[in-house]
Amino acid sequence: MFTPSSQIPLFASELIAGRPRPLGVYVPVLLDKRGELEALAKAGGGVWDSMTPLIQMLPTGDRGPDEKAFSIVEWIERLRRGVGDHLIYLDPGGVARRSTRSKPMPPAVVEGLYAQASRDGLSFIPVYTIGRTDLAAVTASVAHEERRGLALRVRIGNLTYRGARRLVDGAFAEFEDLGITPLSTDLMVDLGYLDRDAEIDAAGLDPLFAEFERAAPWRSVTLAATTVPASFAEFVRDGDLEGVPRREWSLWKGLRALGHEGLRYSDYAIQNCVPPDPMNAKNMRASIRYGVPDWLFVARGVGPVQSLPREEKAAQYQELAVKLMLHPPFVGRACCDGDRFIEECADGLRQVRAQQVWREIGTLHHLHMITLAIADYTAARAITPRRRSPNRSSSDAPVPR
Repeated sequence: MFTPSSQIPLFASELIAGRPRPLGVYVPVLLDKRGELEALAKAGGGVWDSMTPLIQMLPTGDRGPDEKAFSIVEWIERLRRGVGDHLIYLDPGGVARRSTRSKPMPPAVVEGLYAQASRDGLSFIPVYTIGRTDLAAVTASVAHEERRGLALRVRIGNLTYRGARRLVDGAFAEFEDLGITPLSTDLMVDLGYLDRDAEIDAAGLDPLFAEFERAAPWRSVTLAATTVPASFAEFVRDGDLEGVPRREWSLWKGLRALGHEGLRYSDYAIQNCVPPDPMNAKNMRASIRYGVPDWLFVARGVGPVQSLPREEKAAQYQELAVKLMLHPPFVGRACCDGDRFIEECADGLRQVRAQQVWREIGTLHHLHMITLAIADYTAARAITPRRRSPNRSSSDAPVPR
């Protein structure tokens, strides 16, 4: 069991556990599902140099039948195989709930997961989500023990444009109770799902981020969001290939242009922020998701894939791979092994019958694509004149209703 320390450690921002290990500019928020973890295991060293993923541990109720019997030791062992000795954010208790009936991860299990991760030698920064006060003591204890700092996650939904200071003050008061210095804390402002009809832009978010940045000398500040819906049924018809604008990317660039130059970028890769419901798997369509910086393209099959015979499943996935490979934004094997896999499936060199394979392939492509896009954007910004952030009133900023 972790015991609270009476000393507040001061973690140098350029050091992790006593040796240089800089935080990545990109913070993909992933689940500890097999597809995402296998994508992380196959990501190149150049990708890992630019990212620090945040891994959310799924409660038992959100897991499929094959994972429900996993022990804490097995969960952490699978995580270790995916991330190796790379630095990650570890969040055993902050995954978004599908409904008020969804059970969050119990504090005792959270403590057990952190303890096992420490025993297995994982290099991790614990995550505290504002509102989970039942996890405050254990998260603070882990941060003191591990000495790599803390990630403070503030979820913001139902955006309106008023009262930023009230939101910031409330979050900061809860954070102060943890007893961790802001100099060792990475702040993550998580907007969750950005509905296509939501009126939100960088100018509207600017006062909120300004308030957070004035509140404390954070080690880093990150914007997290996703425009991936919980279901693509309303966006992509069976048999079609359509694109969804990735507004999280434009918001991040807009805030950087308004003067938040150190702002880090975070998304949920190719998934929604709420874990998929394993009970709805029987209605799932075959699909391949493929991202570029400003769009997520989805090729969707016809009819529930689980009810198809084995050969029809393989044929449908091959047809989707061909459709995607012929789509102009497709990069090809010059991008990564994920794109190579799509080409080989389209050419009939691989047969795929399980949707979880495409979770891995889509995530692998996304990690490579985003790290490259961030590098390109940062290089372009280095030679572009900077704009000063306007002096906005905090009363104009978005807060939860």
